[in-house]
Amino acid sequence: MSAKSKIFSSFAEAVRDIPDGATIGFGGFAVVGMPINLYGAVAAQGAKGLTCVSNSTRGGATLPPEAPDMGQMIQNGQVKKVVCAFTAPTRASQRLVLTEYVEKGLIEAELVPQGTLAERMRAAGAGIPAFYTPTAVGTKLAAGKEERVIDGTAMFGVASGDEFFAMAPAAGIEDLALPGYQLPRRSRLPLAFAAHAEPVLLHVLRIG
Repeated sequence: MSAKSKIFSSFAEAVRDIPDGATIGFGGFAVVGMPINLYGAVAAQGAKGLTCVSNSTRGGATLPPEAPDMGQMIQNGQVKKVVCAFTAPTRASQRLVLTEYVEKGLIEAELVPQGTLAERMRAAGAGIPAFYTPTAVGTKLAAGKEERVIDGTAMFGVASGDEFFAMAPAAGIEDLALPGYQLPRRSRLPLAFAAHAEPVLLHVLRIG
């Protein structure tokens, strides 16, 4: 049985029911695959106390300054925590909106290696509550975590994560269970989609 599908007449309608305290997974690697219009819609909708999961909080140098991203939601005071592979700028000349809020203690930022973040999403979608990884063993990221040696390799336990809304652009869709992704979007968007337990919101791009 395929998942229930629904076509919304606007981005605002699509995010209308996102409650305060929700966790939202945003697809995208730099600008590629970012659900930009859904970022803007969530910012306008105004839900508070959000936990946002994404590769980063900004889409990179090629994203126009006026384009919506997580920074707009952060400035609105909507975000309480981010879970990202990049919580700091990748260049010394850059400065993220997130940085100021973290330094002031207004937002919690959890740094997660890219592969671990992807596996957390995949595992959540598969109903796996936790897994072990060797990545980041011996660093602050592993502090306080359960450690084991498996086949001679030191590892630590990682919880897969909670239920969340997943947002991503798709190249096309036959039904909610079969979204299509093009080129680099395949790297993370299927994982974000698979991890959902709440509605998945797809900005479907009509190709051709």
